[in-house]
Amino acid sequence: MELQRGSNMIIARAGEEANPFELEIEPKPPNPVSNHPVELDASAFLLSSAGTVRGDADMIFYGQKTTAEASIEYQEQSGGKKCFKLQLDRIPAAIDKVVFVLTLHEASQKGQSFSLYQHVKMILRSGAETLCMFDLEAAGMKETALILAEVYRRGEDWKIRAIGQGYYEGLAPLAQSMGVDIADNPAAKSPPAEKAGPRSSPTRTPSSAPVRLEKISLQKKGQSISLEKKGSGYGEIRINLNWNQQSAGPQQSGLLSRLRGQATSGAIDLDLACLWELKDGSKGIVQALGEAWGSLTAPPYIQLMGDDRTGSAQSGEIIRINGDMFDHIRRILVFAFIYEGVPNWQATDGVASIEAPGQPELEVRLDSPAHNDTHCAIAMIDNAGGAFKVTRQCEYYSGHPQLDQAYQWGLRWKKGRK
Repeated sequence: MELQRGSNMIIARAGEEANPFELEIEPKPPNPVSNHPVELDASAFLLSSAGTVRGDADMIFYGQKTTAEASIEYQEQSGGKKCFKLQLDRIPAAIDKVVFVLTLHEASQKGQSFSLYQHVKMILRSGAETLCMFDLEAAGMKETALILAEVYRRGEDWKIRAIGQGYYEGLAPLAQSMGVDIADNPAAKSPPAEKAGPRSSPTRTPSSAPVRLEKISLQKKGQSISLEKKGSGYGEIRINLNWNQQSAGPQQSGLLSRLRGQATSGAIDLDLACLWELKDGSKGIVQALGEAWGSLTAPPYIQLMGDDRTGSAQSGEIIRINGDMFDHIRRILVFAFIYEGVPNWQATDGVASIEAPGQPELEVRLDSPAHNDTHCAIAMIDNAGGAFKVTRQCEYYSGHPQLDQAYQWGLRWKKGRK
């Protein structure tokens, strides 16, 4: 199976035999590559539910190639390939996911970035069987660090997600953002000059610039961030919803079950929508249900672009906001609802992102274990004195009226179809 950026699949189910996996990373640079040698490093971070490591021992890299319980082991292979060996049943229960990272050593000094590579290919194998691959096109990437993929728990199963998200500041600040204490890392000594290969772990310097993340994830309820206004407005703001193409009810099967002919074919129809309120007091909804598409050039200055019934469209579902007319908007509640399919938000693996010109991408994952409610309030967008303020919600409701009541919108509801 070939994964696209943002897509995922089950690789191990509860109760099945815990097979070892190999995650192989193969960069494909052009020739010649650079005026300076390109040194590509691979790392893995074992993260708790808080999104951070528990200590330095949860970072695997060239100077620390295995965990204490040998759940993750790192190897460098010929031809510049990197390989991680995974024993998922050995990963401590306190660990929610393992994030795999690539970085270019001393990239800023050498004037290098991932644009030197044509592709970065990742292959996940179990024994001789290839389970999935992810071929990331790197041409044009200006970043020096890259989160390639993550292996994570979903209930009692394990899944892999292709990410392909770049960062500008290299390994040290990226590791710090995941809770690694760089300054106190005992491996911070430089290796002997005559030995090639492993280098010192990254160190913090007084001149280190703040982390400029290309993506900011709002992970906790009530967490907020305000976008910076550019000139007279924000430009066109796009809210995107993507979800697992294979989402279905509790009997949804993974790769091994599909090979055994046990897969189900149902898919969830997940709809992106929003409630809106303008400063003149008018209120309404933008959604496919009832064909309330909205408008970008007239009130409410919000428009839904199409309706993806299965999650198979690479672009997912998109709401556009005319950010140059944001002064007319008081608030927007972005939400999603399951129009068809068994309510199982864990299985959808839904991800909502908010993008604006010149701004970091904001991300909210629909990761609640709730199964019975069909509606998820994703984020509240407020006009806070002209600032575009986004606040994570991730609250679940049984229908439109219940969601409306919780946020005191005051609309009148009747059944609709699309």
